[in-house]
Amino acid sequence: SFGLPIEPEDSQYGKYRFIPSVVGGATDTLRGKEAVGKYWRAALDRFPDLAFKLADVLVAQNSLVIYYRSVSDKMAAEVMIFGEDGKVVKAMAHYAD
Repeated sequence: SFGLPIEPEDSQYGKYRFIPSVVGGATDTLRGKEAVGKYWRAALDRFPDLAFKLADVLVAQNSLVIYYRSVSDKMAAEVMIFGEDGKVVKAMAHYAD
């Protein structure tokens, strides 16, 4: 997702608020690139005009934070942790209420 290198199979992707409503079920965490792909395909099918407005990007060693305006004009921050191979191994999204 986000044009970043494909996550390894054991990666975790937490979008707490939206995962259950998009893919169904009670889980708030996706595990592996297949689950992440399924989530984004379902989200884009449900919201074909889905768009984000970038506010800022914060960079640290082996991680970054993407701060953006999300669904319903809410501010969000996506934290991504990268493994030694440069691929995302964990991502978490945080949303303003």
